[in-house]
Amino acid sequence: MGVATVALSALGVFDARDGIMLLGIGLACVGLVVLSGADE
Repeated sequence: MGVATVALSALGVFDARDGIMLLGIGLACVGLVVLSGADE
């Protein structure tokens, strides 16, 4: 998600606020996977 945010920001597709929202969504997804124990 971080790479997509940097690439889209560099292309000028969206502003910093949208990028922070995307990074937050990615971080929330990682947190859910870690808490659910899906790596077993």
